[in-house]
Amino acid sequence: SKFPILQTRTHYYKRYKKKTLRNAMACLIELPNKKQVWVANTHLGCHFVGREQAQQARELAFFLRGLGSCAVIACGDFNSPPWFSCITDLKCHGLLDVWQHTRNFGGTFPSHERVICPFIGKCVRKLLRLDYILLKGDVICKIAYIYEDCSVASLASDHLPVCAVLFFENEIDQRK
Repeated sequence: SKFPILQTRTHYYKRYKKKTLRNAMACLIELPNKKQVWVANTHLGCHFVGREQAQQARELAFFLRGLGSCAVIACGDFNSPPWFSCITDLKCHGLLDVWQHTRNFGGTFPSHERVICPFIGKCVRKLLRLDYILLKGDVICKIAYIYEDCSVASLASDHLPVCAVLFFENEIDQRK
């Protein structure tokens, strides 16, 4: 991290059936203005109808709540389109999706044109949105976007990255 990491915590999700064990990790970061923020990252399972992700999202919400009163930035591959219960449940726990601040349309998966869409019979990119940045506390999003430079992004992952410019609420007022 560019800034000091004051503390780390890891949550290990309960195994869903015989699927891969997964976890979430959070780091408490101290920013130059001495504010502290938890940055959490996770990679949820990939059950086709979302049962594994729903179980893990409930655990993630409980884990994030246990981080205390500091602002939280939770991000990662949730393997869930916006209509899956895990996403709606996380929003019900007070997490805000930065997607409302994006100027992009489409999704984050796949990053390359190797998936055939059965509805149109062609290979497509950005068919589903599976990746998220979720916020809680006094951190807010000014703008969010999907990094779409295919020559670079699709080399690193089968997902395109979601990026955001974030501020604390009182910093927005000072920048006007």
